[in-house]
Amino acid sequence: MKKAWEIISETYPHIQAYGCLAHCLNLVFNDIMKVKSLSKLSAESVAVLKEIKNSHKLTAMLKAEHLKSRNDPQAEPEITPTMKTLKLSVKTRWGSTVNCLESLQSNKHSLQALTINAESKSSIESNTKKTILSEVFWDKVEGSLALLKPLADAIKNVEGDNVPLSIVMETFSKLENEIVKKVGKSPVLKSEEDTVRGIIKKRKEFATKKIHFAANLLDPNHRGCHLNDEEVVDAFQVLDEIATSMPCVNGGKLFREIADYRSKQKLFHKPYIWNAVKHTTPSTWWSGLCGSTELSKIAKLRATVRGSGGYERRACMIRCSNVALTARNCVQQHVVHVAAGVYA
Repeated sequence: MKKAWEIISETYPHIQAYGCLAHCLNLVFNDIMKVKSLSKLSAESVAVLKEIKNSHKLTAMLKAEHLKSRNDPQAEPEITPTMKTLKLSVKTRWGSTVNCLESLQSNKHSLQALTINAESKSSIESNTKKTILSEVFWDKVEGSLALLKPLADAIKNVEGDNVPLSIVMETFSKLENEIVKKVGKSPVLKSEEDTVRGIIKKRKEFATKKIHFAANLLDPNHRGCHLNDEEVVDAFQVLDEIATSMPCVNGGKLFREIADYRSKQKLFHKPYIWNAVKHTTPSTWWSGLCGSTELSKIAKLRATVRGSGGYERRACMIRCSNVALTARNCVQQHVVHVAAGVYA
């Protein structure tokens, strides 16, 4: 893949090659789950889930315990009116470990009641009983969810086929902040915290390219607020290269307008222009409100993330139409047609 990127970039300097953000975030998720403390917690959680789910008797008794707790006026406030089905993580469903832990957490009290139930005692392994009755285990589940859920939500957010390119830098910026805040309260050991932070940094360096810096700079929602000084300079370089490849763009005027845009001067000082950002897409904002500028000739070009996740789900729906009935973040059919064509 990297070699193909190099060939394309050398042959067509104005074409920018980059990877799938959703896939990269999934790699971040998997790398973090390989950290010893989280890997151990995952194994314990899966062992509990499998033992209950593999037994019709225990599954029925768990449901009965939930109904009993729900009807008890003195029941714990965490008990939900509707029982959440126990779920195992699925390799093909990115970030599904979070669903797994959430289903476990929502059934905590019912599982504990099941464990001490006289009828089910002989049906549950001693190690499973010990795990379910351990408050340390449940604290670890809660801490893991706090750490992992922002990452799973980010994956879901960027899996579609109409995601702005500018969201890449925003996504990593938010994740880095969330990881720093929550890694200390998670089951991750102090000795492992630097490893977790390093995973985010390493994958970010792989996933982000100069075109992402330029996109974040030109998105009126951000104006480069997620970039450091070096990344801003790289963004300017990309804009200069694009302008050079477009004879219709006046390079000198372009950079004067970039300065005005970032400092909100001249045309860009009018309040109504920035109020409109909340009510329209960046592409429409540039073409509709700032269409007379040189900068709009570059900024209004439709730049979206085409992730592999959406294409994989579209292929799954075609191959297994009788199974995959619900389209979740699936690339739309007309986009597939566009992506299938190569234009010189």
